[in-house]
Amino acid sequence: MVDEREEERDSTAAIVILYVDYFTAVYFTIEYAVRIGTTPRKFHFFVQPMNLVDLFAILPYFINMILDHLSEFHIIGKAGKVIETFFVVVLAWPTKSVLWCTTFSSR
Repeated sequence: MVDEREEERDSTAAIVILYVDYFTAVYFTIEYAVRIGTTPRKFHFFVQPMNLVDLFAILPYFINMILDHLSEFHIIGKAGKVIETFFVVVLAWPTKSVLWCTTFSSR
């Protein structure tokens, strides 16, 4: 009886976390798209470090979503998880570097 309640609570928490993840991804994607659409100088927008950080922050979500859908069709299996991990690490590293450089260059 106790195990059933714990499983139900865990599944409810997982659903809430999933919805929060979806909401934040959609919100930040819309916010990024609006900023791109309203800027007069597109190239200047893309080379700004903080805009790159924002792009790198939302890309892993979409890469993960694409890889999850491809694995459902059995197009990729375990190799997809390796590729997913690689993309997350590759996209997170420049973000960390940009933040580190901007933090110490302002002093």
